Amino acid sequence: MEIRTTTLTSLKGAFGAFQQDIEAIPEDAISRSFGPQTRTVADIVYEVNMVTDDIGMVLRGETPEPWPEGGWVRAPADFNTKQVVLDAFIRSSQRFLAMAEAYSEADFERTVQTE
Repeated sequence: MEIRTTTLTSLKGAFGAFQQDIEAIPEDAISRSFGPQTRTVADIVYEVNMVTDDIGMVLRGETPEPWPEGGWVRAPADFNTKQVVLDAFIRSSQRFLAMAEAYSEADFERTVQTE
């Protein structure tokens, strides 16, 4: 199987599974803290979106934003409802998939330099 097909299938599967997980989480659990040492679902999805967007920028040859300092990434205050979190994840994953789907087989085989 071609690396392009395999990679796109894997990406779609991973993004789809994560989206299903978000959809299955009750609204009241999205921004609930389950203890002083835990992050919320919103925090985790916010960071997943940051990582996805950062990787996309690197693959496009752009300079990603500096990573936030100070420990765990936390979602902004307005990133606190299931619909906001889900919509943001869908936008981020669709942006990444659109970029990847435009790549040729050769693009998938090239080496990318990162830090």
